Amino acid sequence: MNSIERLSNSVSNNTILSIRTILFLVAFGWVLWRLSIAGWSYFFFLTSWNWILCSFGFLCGIIYTLAVNNQWKSKTLFRMLHIAMLAIVSTISWIVCLGFWALLNSIVFGKDVSFQTRWTQTFSHSINLILAMIDLFASNTNLKFIHVVYPIGAVLGYQALVLVGHGGYGTKWPYSFMAKVNGGEDGINWMPMVMMGAAVVVACVIMYGLCLFLIKIRNRLFPDGKTRASSVVEVVV
Repeated sequence: MNSIERLSNSVSNNTILSIRTILFLVAFGWVLWRLSIAGWSYFFFLTSWNWILCSFGFLCGIIYTLAVNNQWKSKTLFRMLHIAMLAIVSTISWIVCLGFWALLNSIVFGKDVSFQTRWTQTFSHSINLILAMIDLFASNTNLKFIHVVYPIGAVLGYQALVLVGHGGYGTKWPYSFMAKVNGGEDGINWMPMVMMGAAVVVACVIMYGLCLFLIKIRNRLFPDGKTRASSVVEVVV
C-alpha cells in the first residue's frame, strides 16, 4: 500500500498536473514571443521578470507534481522549491498588475496607441495574475508569513539587475518614474534608490498578506485543505 500526497482538495493530482502544464505553456510561450520582439531589453522590465518567474514557478509545480505522483525521494526538495516560487509568483503578479493599472496605464494608453499595443499591455499586466491565482486556488499548498522573504528577495534582485544594467551597460531606466526618482538618466543617486527599495519591500509585505488572505478564503471553500505546505495530506491507494 502506497500513500500519495494529495495536491488539491477539489481535483485529482493528474488534473493539477494538466492545469500546471497549460499554465506553463501559456506563460513560457508569452515569454518567447515577447523576447523575439523586444530582444534583450525585455529583461529590464519587472513585468517581463514576472512572466519568466511565472514560467519557472509553473514548471516547478509540474516537477513537484510528478515527484509526488511517482514517490521520488527528492520530493521534499521540490516541495520547498514549489512553495518558494508560489510565494514569489503570487506576490509579484499582484504588484505588477495593481502597479500598472494604478500608476502606468494612463501613460501607456494614450489616444494614439494602437489596438495591438493596448491588447499587449492588457495581456501582459492582467493575464499573469489570473494564471497565478488559478495555480494558487487549484492546489492545496499553504504559505507561511516567513515565506515573504522569497518575493522580497526576488524584487530586490530585480532592482539590483536594473542598477547593474544601468551602470554597466549604459541602458536607460526601464520606467520613467525611476529616472525621476534618481534625478535624471545619468548616474545613480543611491539614497532615492534605497528608499525605492524600501517601498518595494513594503509593497511585497502588503501583497503577500493579500495572498495569505486569499489562501484562507480557499481553505474555507475547501476545508479539507488546512494542512498544506508544511505537512502532507495523504490518501491510501
